[in-house]
Amino acid sequence: MEQEQEEPELTTQHIMEYSVGYARTSTKGKLGTREQNIETQILKLKELGIPAEHIFFDEGISGSVHAKDRKGFQDMMKFIQSKDITKLYTFEISRLGRTFYNTLTLFMELEQDGVQIISLSPNETWTKTEDTNIRKLFISLFTWVAENERRTTQERIKIGIERHKKEKGKWGKPRREINRRAVAQYRANGSTWEEIARKMDIPSSTLRDHRKRWEREDQLKRIEGAGEL
Repeated sequence: MEQEQEEPELTTQHIMEYSVGYARTSTKGKLGTREQNIETQILKLKELGIPAEHIFFDEGISGSVHAKDRKGFQDMMKFIQSKDITKLYTFEISRLGRTFYNTLTLFMELEQDGVQIISLSPNETWTKTEDTNIRKLFISLFTWVAENERRTTQERIKIGIERHKKEKGKWGKPRREINRRAVAQYRANGSTWEEIARKMDIPSSTLRDHRKRWEREDQLKRIEGAGEL
């Protein structure tokens, strides 16, 4: 009777062949805090046994830049899609996104695609658990926090705009006033609207907007004055 062959034991090296690492700093060079040192982040990823060709990074890229607009992140996503990658290691989850809400969205997209994100931060040890239910529980909690943060931000922006309107009037870039008499004089001398814009050093679009407003004001004056003696 033939004995059943035992499944080969998976080594750390074998496991890491199905993993990638991602590092990002918002500044270049070796100065700065530990998390702002790209060499430190890459070294930590290599110490895990992740092959060098499986490590991707973006150095000197601000978190305000969307992850999908960063070259290193783009290259990593292409690599993940072309290989049977099951784990993504990063120094901390915040290295992925630009805001908590954006980071969480990326996190959920990758997890749904079968890629488990694991943080090396001691404050994010829950990411190392293989228990699907526990991971879903944390994601649900963070989803609530992210949505609350988004609503709070929107409300603050709304309040700021309303306050600005009350204190300084109309919201937005102050409208540049143009000397209508000077424009009329140029027109009387035969200048085109484009020539007037160049002579007065103003954008053609700005002059065009003022022209429309003046024409409408003249129309209203004629309408209001109709029938008056």
